[in-house]
Amino acid sequence: MSVSKSEKRTLLVAGLILVVSYGVQWWMPHHMDYDRFDYRPADSLFNVLSTDTLVAPRSLKEADKRQTETLTPGSIDVNTATRSELVRLPKVGPVTAQNIINYRRKHGPFPNAESLLKVKRIGPKTLKKIRPYLKFNPTSGN
Repeated sequence: MSVSKSEKRTLLVAGLILVVSYGVQWWMPHHMDYDRFDYRPADSLFNVLSTDTLVAPRSLKEADKRQTETLTPGSIDVNTATRSELVRLPKVGPVTAQNIINYRRKHGPFPNAESLLKVKRIGPKTLKKIRPYLKFNPTSGN
C-alpha cells in the first residue's frame, strides 16, 4: 500500500493543525489574563427571592391534602359548581373542571357519581378521590 505525494501532504497538514490546536488549548489558560464572572451576588439575590416566592409543597400528596382540608364531605354539587369550585377537588385541575362543565352543558345534570366516568380525564381512581366531596341534585343544573 503506497501513499501518494498529495496524500502525504494532506496528512502532514492535518497533523500540524492538530499539534497547533493542542498547543493553543494548553497556552491560552496559562498565559491569558481574563476576568472570570463572579456569580456570588446573583446567587445571593436568587436565594433571597426564592425563599419568599418559590416555596413549593413538599410533595403532591401534601398539596392535595392541603387543598382538600377546606372541603367537607358532600360540599360540592357537581350540577351547579363553577370551575373554581371544581378545581378545589383533589386530582381535578382547570382542564378537567372545564370538561365537567362542558359535559354537563351538553348532556344535562349528573344523576350520580358513576356518570362522571363519562367525562374525559376522569377515571375510577379520580372518582374514588373526589366522591366523598360530591353531592348530586339532578333537578338543578345548567
